[in-house]
Amino acid sequence: MPEIRKGQINISALFLLLYMGLASWLVFFNLYLEEKSFTGTEIGIINGILQGTLFFVVPVWGIFGDKFGINKILRIAIVGSSIFLFFFQTLEGFYAVIFYMLPFSFFLHPLGPLQDSMAVNFVRENNTSSFGEFRVWGSVGWAIASFTLGYFISEENIDAIFIIAPLVLLSMLFFITPKNEVRNKKKLSEVKLEQFKILLKNKSLVLFCIIIFIYGIFLSPMNLFINLYFKEIGADFQLVGLAFTVQCFAEIPLFFLGIKIVRKLGAANSILISIMVTIIRVILYSQISDPSVAIFVGLGQGFTLSLFLVAVVEYVHDMVPTNLRATGQSLIWAFHFGAGITVGNIIIGYLYEVIGMQAVMKYDILFITFILILLYWYFKKR
Repeated sequence: MPEIRKGQINISALFLLLYMGLASWLVFFNLYLEEKSFTGTEIGIINGILQGTLFFVVPVWGIFGDKFGINKILRIAIVGSSIFLFFFQTLEGFYAVIFYMLPFSFFLHPLGPLQDSMAVNFVRENNTSSFGEFRVWGSVGWAIASFTLGYFISEENIDAIFIIAPLVLLSMLFFITPKNEVRNKKKLSEVKLEQFKILLKNKSLVLFCIIIFIYGIFLSPMNLFINLYFKEIGADFQLVGLAFTVQCFAEIPLFFLGIKIVRKLGAANSILISIMVTIIRVILYSQISDPSVAIFVGLGQGFTLSLFLVAVVEYVHDMVPTNLRATGQSLIWAFHFGAGITVGNIIIGYLYEVIGMQAVMKYDILFITFILILLYWYFKKR
């Protein structure tokens, strides 16, 4: 029992440090790029490449983790991403950053999935705790880093994010121990092409994926680009960090309560409620010019992200055959978080340069309302 307890503490610490390390630079990344005179279009493309490489990279590292052990592969990813993060501050010019993002993303993207796999394996092997109890420490870590660095980072010393973030990530190495490792004793089953063919014949599923792909495009201003919105309306680094902190803490209760809401109201109704709250947030962002007031709009992030994700996972879960549920869930990440957010980042980056983020929010009201109507029609038809 003491060994299990040590394993729980280690994994909780890993989640805390991982998301502290990620928030230490991601929260301020777009602001850093703007300080270095990158245009809105260039910032959008850089973010698009960072997000878009997710689907090519994560499966490869997942195979490595199953074959060589998660602990060993996670160490490699931590060291590699930390090195690339540290030297990011030395880059000059748009094309240098573009080419640098590819190897950097290769080491960065597996950190979250490998850590999630470690936690899930530990829970199943020891029949103790739950994934949610571990994952909540990630939200706490993100909030702590956003809030703390918001006070210490300024336009003059923003390069410091590429020193602090690698140090935090490297500290994870002290908590990766044999107590965390759970070997996959079963042979890894390969994803077969026939599985995708079966799912692609499900016209209702394909249409749903297309809708959440479009939604992902117009949800982009609510993600990392929100820091540029706050800067545009006069927020300093301290307020930007506080805004992300509020959003992060708002996600936590809905991650725990989301499944109860979905089971009571149904996945479809929960998705519609999530989007309605998002529309309200966009309306408020488009009208508010006081950053200290706009921060409180972030309290709706729990509905925008947590409830939406929980509801979509449940909805797709019921749409696909039992033996294809893992493959079906991967489509959510492929269409919404991958393709949708990637395309959105590129488009929003250009629009930010041309009309500004607050104007983008005004147009976003119409597009997200269209998605709400489209989904309502889709659910009624089904």
